Amino acid sequence: MCSSPAPNDACAGAIPIEVIESRQPAVAAQVSTKNATSSTVPCGTINRDVWLTFVSPGTTVTVVSDQAGQTLKLFSGSCGSLTCVFSATFNNVYTGLTAGATYYLKVGTNYDFPKQNIRVFAPPTNDECIDAVVAPRDQRRCRC
Repeated sequence: MCSSPAPNDACAGAIPIEVIESRQPAVAAQVSTKNATSSTVPCGTINRDVWLTFVSPGTTVTVVSDQAGQTLKLFSGSCGSLTCVFSATFNNVYTGLTAGATYYLKVGTNYDFPKQNIRVFAPPTNDECIDAVVAPRDQRRCRC
């Protein structure tokens, strides 16, 4: 019995994934490379891959997977005209991104993974000194 590939087996079927601030509960995209095929795009090919897409809220995101042995490739542009931004294995921090830009993430492996969870995190909005938030002062505890 033959099974058809996942709907996100090609870039055009990329599943949107939400980017979460590092301190927030993570929402995972559950993907599978079972019955997936190889996509011929820049950065090389791998036996089985599936696609996700996200909009970067800032210049840095971290991609985390619960499965080892896979390759993560990040692309900018659009399907049919992709530019390789980064290529890494397992979990990775991607820097130098453009805030508000759409990126495509190719999750690839040489094995069938029936289920894996991918999460994309961004640093908190006040991660830099310039964005510091003033903490309210509790007047009841102040000894003046």
